[in-house]
Amino acid sequence: MQSSKRLLLTQAFSLSFLVSGITNVYAADAVTAEGEKPVVEQLVNTLNKLAGGPHDGYRASHAKGIVVDGEFIPANKAASLSKAVHLQGKSTPVIVRFSDATGLPTISDADVNALPLGIAIRFKLTGGGYTDIVSISTNGFPTAKPEDFLGLLNSIAGSGPDVAKPSC
Repeated sequence: MQSSKRLLLTQAFSLSFLVSGITNVYAADAVTAEGEKPVVEQLVNTLNKLAGGPHDGYRASHAKGIVVDGEFIPANKAASLSKAVHLQGKSTPVIVRFSDATGLPTISDADVNALPLGIAIRFKLTGGGYTDIVSISTNGFPTAKPEDFLGLLNSIAGSGPDVAKPSC
């Protein structure tokens, strides 16, 4: 892939963590216009378009990742700061997923276009409950609403690789 196209993908996927958990594309009538589909479906479709996908068996964003499990042991004074169950002194089983941002399942972890990096932590609480923390390695997110994020992605997708930067 040309460098400018990869940069375009990076711009899109650097913003994509918001929808990384959206992996189910809703069934829709084949003749339904894209703008008439639910926003989450439009987001997934646009992310797939930017990644040259969909890539079977992979998410539309944060496609490449690794999952590990382990135990979380809170600091001794954590319980004085919060009532969160997983901070009350006992160890808590966790599942952690580290990921690259794009929808490209074969991107190198060392590739600058794989940024930002993601981490999702699920604390498995007693009684079957859980607490999730989802984060990316950037400070902030450019939009407050999914509809605005979709507009941003569509602007990036429509700008093409040869447009002067910034491209949206």
